[in-house]
Amino acid sequence: MNKNIIVSLGIFLAGAALGFGIGRIGSGGRFGELQKLQAQVEQAKKFFPQTPADIRTISGTIKNVSGRTVTLEIESPNPFEDIPKTRMVTISASTKIILQKQKDPAVLQRELAVFDASVKTLATKPGTPSPMFPSPFQETSGVASDLKPGQSVTITADQNIRDAEAFEAREMRLTPLPAAPAPGLPLSPINR
Repeated sequence: MNKNIIVSLGIFLAGAALGFGIGRIGSGGRFGELQKLQAQVEQAKKFFPQTPADIRTISGTIKNVSGRTVTLEIESPNPFEDIPKTRMVTISASTKIILQKQKDPAVLQRELAVFDASVKTLATKPGTPSPMFPSPFQETSGVASDLKPGQSVTITADQNIRDAEAFEAREMRLTPLPAAPAPGLPLSPINR
């Protein structure tokens, strides 16, 4: 009987030692995999732009408008940085709201022709100031009631808003959404 107990105890200890050894080797393998994954994440971080420490302009989509407060949803160009995705923006009495509307194509063509002529003048008259490229948008003043959920907006503030969850806007520039294709017309590859 003593011999059976000793053999059983020996088998138990050998099994425990074997299990412990396999467990250590296995956890070392998982630790190695974890280190490899962390190295890959660090490598991936290098491909994304680092957000500057001082940001005074952000763009996003209006999610809600309540009185003089706009809830703005932004997308960070770097998914590895922990900056607020939702911002509460206050519209003060001094906030400038600018509505952008796409210019008539004929007007834009005329402005581009003038721009091209001005650029050609630069070659013949050194020292002539460089012309400004014409904007494809016509801008008008707006009011808070012009702000609607779903609109794209670029907001400028007087202070650093990189990590601010709430701030006051100095300027809000509403960007027009792309026009939907007319019914019955085929979609271009861009609109599919």
